[in-house]
Amino acid sequence: MAKKRIVTFLGASRGLSLAGDYAYAYSGVVEPGAGPTTVLDFTTGNYVCVGRFEMNADFKGGGGSDYSVTLKLNGITVVFEQDIANNWLAGDNEFHVIIPPNTVVQGQLSDGGSNKDMNLNFTGRIYNA
Repeated sequence: MAKKRIVTFLGASRGLSLAGDYAYAYSGVVEPGAGPTTVLDFTTGNYVCVGRFEMNADFKGGGGSDYSVTLKLNGITVVFEQDIANNWLAGDNEFHVIIPPNTVVQGQLSDGGSNKDMNLNFTGRIYNA
């Protein structure tokens, strides 16, 4: 009889979780403050990871809320998006990436000091290097 693999979601984690060929990380709800706050921080293994980061926030209709999203690979900024005065549109918050093997990944958020709830999530698939 084949052994079944059971995967349990244990909640938000700054680290990367693997389930078979899939990878995910969820920051949970954070109020990052005016400066960049690291909400995801992990190192990939000996595989290529293809996926997307998605930022969500409760800014719509809040008026005057600023935010920034920074994604770094091995300390180098590969994505930086900033919005001033609540002008972002749905769909502006998705970033597709290919992450090389053994890469340090950091996701940072800032809410411009407006104390708004935000989150940053990663979902992807891994492939042997």
